[in-house]
Amino acid sequence: MDELKNLRDIMKNDTFKDKGFNNRIRNNILDEVHSGNTTRREGRKLLLAPILSFIIIATSFTLFLYFTGNQLGFIGEHSGNQMKYYEMNLENKPEELRNRPIKLPTKLPFEFKGISAKHSEKTHITTVSIEGTNDQFLKVRFVSGVDSADLSRFEPITVRGYRGMYLEGAEYGTNNLSWLEVKDLYTVTYISGEARKSLPKRVMIEIAESFR
Repeated sequence: MDELKNLRDIMKNDTFKDKGFNNRIRNNILDEVHSGNTTRREGRKLLLAPILSFIIIATSFTLFLYFTGNQLGFIGEHSGNQMKYYEMNLENKPEELRNRPIKLPTKLPFEFKGISAKHSEKTHITTVSIEGTNDQFLKVRFVSGVDSADLSRFEPITVRGYRGMYLEGAEYGTNNLSWLEVKDLYTVTYISGEARKSLPKRVMIEIAESFR
């Protein structure tokens, strides 16, 4: 406001004398000075309009993505805290595992279809394959009597209070998680099958935490 008052004060006849200004030019300049507030108000309105339009469009697009994602399955059971787990009854443990100190997950990221197991006397590795109803697999590899293991090759994590490592193959729809529990080395691999969609790291850790 002070700047405008000063500008108006100096806009007198003497200011324009001998400067090549005629009355028409002088009046135009004075009109511009006195209309400064109106111009700013109109400028604010012009600036506010596209901002409001952008907010409305962005909000509409977000709502569209959310509801479309729910319908198509991108958002829902497998996102945030909405991941749906299926319980695996450990009574389904194969006979060949009955006398082995192996733990298995009680939470599954898919509906249980079947389970099988095999043990290699040569490598001392026990492999358990848990199958889902849509061709998904959760494979558990177990080795007992391991004093140490290299768990620094991939992303370090903590599972059940023990050191571990994590690797995600997003392009193949797979996840791998390993940890050494006392002297038992576990590796859990998720294979998504035709879906080719890997699980979030948080979900893999929660599955590992459910081992009993």
